[in-house]
Amino acid sequence: MNGAMQNPGAAGLPIDWSTIQEQIPVVTADMAAYFTKPEGDTDYEELCQILGRIAELTYMVSGNGSYLYEKGHIKI
Repeated sequence: MNGAMQNPGAAGLPIDWSTIQEQIPVVTADMAAYFTKPEGDTDYEELCQILGRIAELTYMVSGNGSYLYEKGHIKI
């Protein structure tokens, strides 16, 4: 633990952090677009897909999710 604090680069973040950073504004824009649609045009399946992508991105920056992403078990 002490080593991770002294070397923030080794704190367990995914190697390809830029890909995850690029996806955050995309999924945020998708969420905003969903909630600005007229009330009759909403599709709950689309909302579930957006929420699923948010959950995946959140998991990928956690310890176990980062490990699985680095090993190729989780794809964006």
